Amino acid sequence: MKYLIDYFMFVIKPDKHSEHSYNIQLFELLDVLKLNDAFSSFYDIGSRMHYEQCFLYENIRIYTSFIDKYEDMGICVEMTGSGCRYYEDLMRNYAGIGGSWEWRDLFKSLRSLVDMGCSLNINRIDFAFDDFDGQLDMQTIEDCAAKREYVSLFRTCKKLEEHEKCAFTVNSDYSKFGVGKTIYFGSRKSNTFCRFYDKLVEQKIKLQHDVAQLEKLNNLNHWVRFEIVFKRSVAIKIVNAMLKLNDESFSVWLSEVINGYLRFIDIDNDNVSRCSIKEWWSNFLGVVERAKLTCVGISSNALNCAVTWFVHSVAPTVSG
Repeated sequence: MKYLIDYFMFVIKPDKHSEHSYNIQLFELLDVLKLNDAFSSFYDIGSRMHYEQCFLYENIRIYTSFIDKYEDMGICVEMTGSGCRYYEDLMRNYAGIGGSWEWRDLFKSLRSLVDMGCSLNINRIDFAFDDFDGQLDMQTIEDCAAKREYVSLFRTCKKLEEHEKCAFTVNSDYSKFGVGKTIYFGSRKSNTFCRFYDKLVEQKIKLQHDVAQLEKLNNLNHWVRFEIVFKRSVAIKIVNAMLKLNDESFSVWLSEVINGYLRFIDIDNDNVSRCSIKEWWSNFLGVVERAKLTCVGISSNALNCAVTWFVHSVAPTVSG
């Protein structure tokens, strides 16, 4: 199952617990991110999130702290979905013809800062999966949720419409392009939650004044997006796994992790853990197995580096 990283946020700051604690400067971080040349296009939008300055361009935000708060707050980098797409294009252009770039390259570069004496906090990382083939149907998902034809690790006590004490919520946005429905599983305040939404309707609303883009969207019959959000310590485990596994293995493992958090089932057994997974869900994920969100095995030649990375990364994080 092909994924997109659709949001990424991290904080880099001096590691107070290291005897070689290092105060990384903004220009050094820009060098690691390969944003040196592009930074001239960023503009200062002032104080945000208790940081002194926020520099913004193409939905990439770089927050710099006050001098007296630097050791605690450091430098924060945030990329929204479109910011991630811009960064990918920038890095692939940077790699040039015959070169290649992937997100684990960035994570490896950030890990190198930990070896220098920095503390790296992964605040949040989102993964998006697009369905253009009709495997995900919003009404089917809502019906399965209402009938409790699912098993989920997500919990929320929020009440919505006729559903009480449910682990999901439904939001609807009515427009001339149809109903843009979003179904959430889990609390948006927790370390992990997911959502399904009609991406086609959302994009038509967003681009309704862009005739060329709207015409392209009209050629699509179906576009539903599934997103899963990982925050704080859970996000660290995801990044650790991506560093350890190759892309194909990571994709399979991530699908199995999702299946562990949420799976839609046919009620064909008194024990829900033994119920059959609905065919449309297994076809979408491409797996029926489930995996726990634990750190994958680490080979001995990478042990020291990985342990250092994990210890420094599990420091308290800023909420995403």
